[in-house]
Amino acid sequence: MKMLKIITVTLTLFLLTSVAHAYEVKKVDVKDDKTMDVSLNDEVQFTQGKITGDIKVLKDISISMSSKDFEELSKVVLTLDKSLEKNANYSLLSIFGADGSIDFTTGENISGVELVNSESVDISEQGIVKVNIVNPTTVEVYFSEDLEGEEFEFKLLKEVNIDSLSSIGKNNITVKLSSRLESATDYMLVLVSLTDSNGLELSFDEDIFDFSTPDELVKTKVTEDEAAALSLNSAGDETNLEDNDNFIDNVASNVTETPDTGAETWVLLFGTFILNTFYYFYRKKSIKA
Repeated sequence: MKMLKIITVTLTLFLLTSVAHAYEVKKVDVKDDKTMDVSLNDEVQFTQGKITGDIKVLKDISISMSSKDFEELSKVVLTLDKSLEKNANYSLLSIFGADGSIDFTTGENISGVELVNSESVDISEQGIVKVNIVNPTTVEVYFSEDLEGEEFEFKLLKEVNIDSLSSIGKNNITVKLSSRLESATDYMLVLVSLTDSNGLELSFDEDIFDFSTPDELVKTKVTEDEAAALSLNSAGDETNLEDNDNFIDNVASNVTETPDTGAETWVLLFGTFILNTFYYFYRKKSIKA
């Protein structure tokens, strides 16, 4: 009986130690536009070869302007700094001025496309019903109800496709990408799940790690498929350029001025900080789901 108690206590302590010990990402080293080395705590040990786990790399898409449509009060028009890409996965989240989120995937056509939220929106709550991609840099966001505010902030993230996870051993992970990273760009590394050489799933103090690519990023050789895709994207951008300029001129006339100084500005900044904090924990939960 005494021996059984000892074994039970030992197993309990072992399990608690395995679960409670949290690891962390020490460094993300971008080798080239398709390769990243991720370094964890020295205590982590991986076997050489393929790694079991789920890691996501997300690109932060800058939104230069968010304006309410004053003729259709449930709609906000977003103007992006860079064009949306074909056949890519995106997540859009409202940070300030409205509540809602939507995950959507672009196809071969990224102009004049309506994408409905796959997640049902409760009619008793505010939420994003659909997005309309007017052209590669203009997205209309439709909510389930009219919006009262006049200033908005959104977060748009693009998933960078991962080809493989591997290790040469010890605490390093090599991430091979099938999509290319861009130079001087902000990204997120999300550790959804990861297993060490003993088959134990690792837990992390922070499972979202922000990193940036260098100004001069080593370019790998462009494949024939990529060259063909780039050619098609360039042709599409030229076709939509004139329509996009006209649309921006129309939207600009409806933009409300932001407060310059005073208490109203500080309230806005403080509210944005709080909502960004909520956004951080929301993304951790939704990405893992």
